[in-house]
Amino acid sequence: MVRKKFTVICYDVSEDKKRNKVAALLERYGTRRNKSVFECMITEVQLKKIRADLPPLIDPTTDTILIYRICLDCYVKSETIGKMTDSIAPQVLIV
Repeated sequence: MVRKKFTVICYDVSEDKKRNKVAALLERYGTRRNKSVFECMITEVQLKKIRADLPPLIDPTTDTILIYRICLDCYVKSETIGKMTDSIAPQVLIV
């Protein structure tokens, strides 16, 4: 069984064209939670691919991409203040 892990990927990309390419790539893997924040439930193989595909899309001297791996115990303690958007986290947990 392939295990997926909850991952938050966010970015600060200065150029519109590059920013749109980053967003288009991340939309294949997760759900946009904010203009530059994506929640993804991905495998290690998918994360490796994302890590390989993102650097050519940005300028490392001006742009930043942050990747946070979040354990399920920590995710269930997360909070949203304000408008709620759909999440990709599992609705049912089997322990």
